[in-house]
Amino acid sequence: MLNQARQHIFISYSRSDRIAVDKLVEELRKQDYWLWMDVDERGIEPGEDWRNELKEQMSNAEAVIACISPDFLRSPFCQDEIKQAHVEGKPIFPVVVRRLDQGQSLDDDGMNLGNLQFVDFTLNFADAFKRLTNVLPPPAKTVERRLRQGRLLIGAIVGILALVAIVALGSVAGLSAVRPTATAPQPTPTRTLADVNFGIAVSPFNSVGDSSNADLGRTLARGVSDFLIQDLRDTFLARMTYDVLTPEDIETPAIGDPDNLNNLAQDIANDKAAELVVYGNLAVDGNNARLQPEFYVSPRDFEDAQEMTGNHRLGGEIRFISNQANTIEVQDQIRTRAAIMAQIFAGMAEYSLSDWADARDAFASALDIATTNNVENREVLHVLTGNAYLRLASEAALACNPEEAIAQLDLAEAQYQQAIDADERYSRGYSGMASAKFLRASVVELEAVPSSPDYPDGCNRDLMNWDLLIEAEATIEQAKTAINKPDEEAVLAKVNLTAAQIIAGQFRFYGDYTDNPYSAENDQPYYARFDDELAQIEAYYKSGENPAVGGLLAEAYAFNARMYVDVAYFSEAEEDRLSNFEAAADLFEQALAVDEGLPQRRQEYFAELGIVYSELFADAQALSAFESAIELAEGFADEASIEIYNEFIRQLRRESSGS
Repeated sequence: MLNQARQHIFISYSRSDRIAVDKLVEELRKQDYWLWMDVDERGIEPGEDWRNELKEQMSNAEAVIACISPDFLRSPFCQDEIKQAHVEGKPIFPVVVRRLDQGQSLDDDGMNLGNLQFVDFTLNFADAFKRLTNVLPPPAKTVERRLRQGRLLIGAIVGILALVAIVALGSVAGLSAVRPTATAPQPTPTRTLADVNFGIAVSPFNSVGDSSNADLGRTLARGVSDFLIQDLRDTFLARMTYDVLTPEDIETPAIGDPDNLNNLAQDIANDKAAELVVYGNLAVDGNNARLQPEFYVSPRDFEDAQEMTGNHRLGGEIRFISNQANTIEVQDQIRTRAAIMAQIFAGMAEYSLSDWADARDAFASALDIATTNNVENREVLHVLTGNAYLRLASEAALACNPEEAIAQLDLAEAQYQQAIDADERYSRGYSGMASAKFLRASVVELEAVPSSPDYPDGCNRDLMNWDLLIEAEATIEQAKTAINKPDEEAVLAKVNLTAAQIIAGQFRFYGDYTDNPYSAENDQPYYARFDDELAQIEAYYKSGENPAVGGLLAEAYAFNARMYVDVAYFSEAEEDRLSNFEAAADLFEQALAVDEGLPQRRQEYFAELGIVYSELFADAQALSAFESAIELAEGFADEASIEIYNEFIRQLRRESSGS
């Protein structure tokens, strides 16, 4: 069992060997090993009974490193320490820091170390250090870091960005663990456009306040669908399967209230299984007509990209004389909107395949068409293009390429800023900008480091930039207060999730990297702010109007759980450690209970839950969680994660058996 009461490794040494021992201790602490020495800032405090303190620390140790030298073997204090270790059954790891005198042996004076394999540090320190760390118990934070490495980084983009992830509008992070089936699922093949079957429906335009103009609304919509079909045939989308439902396939809206039209678009998407719906309002006042085209993106195929979904304006109003709808000027404007929509459709298809570069190109083409033809209200095109750049930045960050990530972030932020400049009331522009700043807070601190158990890919993603976190917080608050915001609860919940992620990032920064340690007094303001955001997401979820909110709520629970995990690893009192791990376990269980969506996301939750259960001595639950994570990882042929999970399982079984 992973007994965290025995959280440190006891360093037994002779004071005459301090130089060699200090070097070893320094390198071990760089790898996050928790060590105890009697003479350093973590050792015996002034006034303590040092003999009893030595015995207590030895009893609380999970292992002992015996720093062998001639003076060590002769020291009665070292002899007492090793005898106590033998009596209490501690694993002892002898390391030779100074060559023995002639005639000395590891069995001298009752040490009884001669039957143990030792590591000789007097020849090649680097080789000896590697041999030692290969056999030592893993550092307390190693696996937890390996699995959550980059989670805050990608949280806003993949799952946000959860690191995961992590998404562009601010993504977002009880059950018994599911046992793997007898037959492992086959790896998911790479999807291409040939595998995509997208549908787009063009609804008759709603005649605002006067149903007598319904025929005109249907005629204008038919023009959009005709041009759209032609544009789709002429583009690379000939390589994919798609369906275009024309106005003849859809009933004329039986409403005149423009405020209810968004709900109608959602109903059409659900009834017709369409990923996109083109619709809009037609207002006729005498001879003057105004058409406001819009489009709706269904969340069905964009579970991990809710920032893309919902209702959007397709440019500004088209104004014309009501009886001159067939003039070249009006038809040119209709054709332009159809061309823009075709590129948006292409971009969404690529986005669903996680092909961010092609999605960016398609959205940029839509923006170019709108700009060239002087189409107003292009905010959504800037945001869509910015979202694709943000995903590319996330990919670069995951590859530990900060230069490329920053270059993509610069482009993303430029797009979001143009959206804000076009309409300072536009909530989606601020949401995207906040996510970009949140990601930048991690990217600017990315550091290439030597590969190690803590950083298997040679990338340190642990740090975040405080000033950028503050900027991200201010920007997401602007998104909350912006007047022009989406109606969809999933998109609104994503704003709250982004805010929660930023708070979690600030919480981790202050606790891990400042002089203010985690404490009930220091932690409370962060927990309170996080709970406010969580409560809002829970309220959206309980309304039951959009199932996609469940995935966002799960992300919020997971980020909250990680806050408790951070505190647990820094807690000195065992009671505090366990209570924080228990809170984390409950939150990960809640995340799994509300999120039946993305398998990658559930894989992460099960793995992190397994870590937490192992810290709570709940071996059976930990094994079950890791096995569930393996089952999901096998579906993606994620061999690296599978090996990490299997190592955890092997460790749990070794410790349960006492071997």
